[in-house]
Amino acid sequence: MGDSTRLKQILANLIGNAVKFTPEGEVVIYVSSTVIEGGEGEENPNYELRFAVKDTGIGIPTERCHRLFQPFSQVDASTTRQYGGTGLGLVISKRLSELMGGKMWVHSKEGKGSTFNFTLRTKAAPNSSPVTSQQGERELMGKRILIIDDNLTSQKILINQTQSWGMFTCAVDSGEKALEWLKQGITFDVAILDMNLPDMNGLELVREIRKQPNCTRLPLTMLSAITETERTFQSSEEEFVAVLCKPVQRSQLYNVLMEIFSEIPRAPIRVTQSQSVQCSEKSLMGQTHPLKILVAEDVVVNQQVIHLLLEKLGYCADIVSDGQEVLEALKNFAYDVVLMDIRMPEMDGLTATDHICQNYAPDKRPRIIAMTAESMEGDRERFIAGGMDDYICKPVRIKELQEALSLCQPRSESLAIEPKILNQLRNIAGKRINGIIKGYLQDTALRIETMNKAIEKRDTEQLYQAAHALRSPSGNLGATNLYYLCKEMETIAREGSLEEASERILGITMEYDRVYYALKKDLCGNPYPKHTRTHG
Repeated sequence: MGDSTRLKQILANLIGNAVKFTPEGEVVIYVSSTVIEGGEGEENPNYELRFAVKDTGIGIPTERCHRLFQPFSQVDASTTRQYGGTGLGLVISKRLSELMGGKMWVHSKEGKGSTFNFTLRTKAAPNSSPVTSQQGERELMGKRILIIDDNLTSQKILINQTQSWGMFTCAVDSGEKALEWLKQGITFDVAILDMNLPDMNGLELVREIRKQPNCTRLPLTMLSAITETERTFQSSEEEFVAVLCKPVQRSQLYNVLMEIFSEIPRAPIRVTQSQSVQCSEKSLMGQTHPLKILVAEDVVVNQQVIHLLLEKLGYCADIVSDGQEVLEALKNFAYDVVLMDIRMPEMDGLTATDHICQNYAPDKRPRIIAMTAESMEGDRERFIAGGMDDYICKPVRIKELQEALSLCQPRSESLAIEPKILNQLRNIAGKRINGIIKGYLQDTALRIETMNKAIEKRDTEQLYQAAHALRSPSGNLGATNLYYLCKEMETIAREGSLEEASERILGITMEYDRVYYALKKDLCGNPYPKHTRTHG
């Protein structure tokens, strides 16, 4: 049945591929659900979830689509040279969907784009209840909204969202068509318009709308790209009540519309990716010093206080309740900072820190800041000796928190190959380096396939041997991330956790794609640069 970790891995692979093979255009994810096996009316019925990742990228010839789900297969050699990769990620993703009772398939047209579909089966969450209309939605019911956006996908999303709140929608794809409606005397309660339209930009359209007799006080909301948001907001602040950064989140749009139709006087609103609604205020630390933060705290009141303090500094944070949940969270996301309570149930902060230090290289682990109500002499030294990087007392004060976070740095995307290590090997091996790299790539592909087969056969010894055989040469060539992933797989194999192995093999496969691309560049006569980053 459905598993959230596997689902994240499948989506990460499909979305990553879609972005990689789409130099311009868009990537859209669709999700739908169907009750299966006569589950209607049951307390916790079974569902089939269907996902579709659609892109407008380079596409694939129809006759070659079947090759995509074969190990170590690309559509053709030119694709491999330009984009890199082995195709293993799709093989593993397909197998993960099948393990969850589903299947995977693709529709594609060369030059037009691709849609990768997959399904999985799952039960409804226990004690879950249907989402009911929010009280505030009554204020939106029956309101007339004009949507002006030439991107049909964006337009469709806005229509679905606003209609779900009971609003009457009129959508057009150009400024000229919008003005035609308004000149006919058709009235609206609110309008949403894109900054970039084919016939005029959003600011020009705003000026034309304001010339219409029935539109002098029409609330206008501008949709703007991330890079344009600041310019849009400053250039014509008085003309519209909000600027929404695309892609627009449902909650952001809802909050803005509720603000528009509330009785409370309003100031212009600017909504960005990292904030829900931000009014005029001094520059926040979260904007000038962005960090991905995980909070580990078991007391709910303390969780709420720390969340509010971080929010005031301009940060969003994920929150977990014990050390074991910290370790699970780090498997799924690369955090820059962990605010770690010392005393927690299941696994305390020091034990969790010890696990992190054992399983992550120093430059791959987050900065860990201890939080404790105990302020005894020697505590700081004890926590630092335990692998933590800093220490703040509870109750947490915003000034101390700000100072601790100022010492943290965002983790840059790690390199697939460490240039220093590879260059050292090149100096030792001389002309033989190309043969070493070719042999490594061939052996690695076979060892990953061996790991796959070992998982299918539930052969933990074979799994361990394959991971162990891959770990050392990966480290010697500078594939540090792959080295540590293989080390984790060795541990998993020794513990006999085949369920976890099925999830981790995709991470190894995706990392090998990056390594493969980086080393292929080296073989083609482009020695791996010392200060550039390669994407797999």
